[in-house]
Amino acid sequence: MKFLLLALLFIQLSCKEVEQENPLQPVLLHETTLEVLSRYVGIYSNNSIKGTGLLADSLGNVITVYHVVQEINGQNLKVSTDGVHFFHAKIIFFDKSNDLALLRTELTNQVKEISIESQDNLQQGQPILLVGAPYELQKSFLKGFISSPRREQLDLSYPDISFIQTHGTSFPGCSGAGVFLYNGKLIGLNRATYGNSYGNSIGLVIPAKILLEFKDKFTSTPR
Repeated sequence: MKFLLLALLFIQLSCKEVEQENPLQPVLLHETTLEVLSRYVGIYSNNSIKGTGLLADSLGNVITVYHVVQEINGQNLKVSTDGVHFFHAKIIFFDKSNDLALLRTELTNQVKEISIESQDNLQQGQPILLVGAPYELQKSFLKGFISSPRREQLDLSYPDISFIQTHGTSFPGCSGAGVFLYNGKLIGLNRATYGNSYGNSIGLVIPAKILLEFKDKFTSTPR
């Protein structure tokens, strides 16, 4: 009997330690999951998925990486949030220097204003979430972590971007996906894989500040 009481006491103390180490409540994580899912947009050409985009607002503006859409014929460019219902999309603006494109779509999904986290506040080891289309498996929920908050001077075509380096979320079909912290704040847009082994490769994320500056510059244009 004494042994049983000690065992129960140990379990209770262990549970308290877990709660202290992981203060994120299940309700908050559920809200974050819904927020991340609500931002997912699949980018399609002739109903074949080519990448992912981020629903930026309730007006149907979608931000993605330019290299996903640059070779898609305008009439074939479509978006979908469920892989069933498709909507035509049009490239309104693009910025090759930052590999960004803004799409105007007929999506009417209601989303709240994006909350972002500054790159300066990010830390190594922070967990991240995204919804992408790895290997054409649309709307797949993935998790990983930040392996370096700031990565510069890589042998890429974008020397001026200070990328966020991630691990665990780099797969074909996830380029253009929004990357979020567990608190629901956007840290950036999944751009590229640095390495040759998908899944185990290093991911490079365009910081959220650059995304919103790009969006705000052009979304004032009449539809």
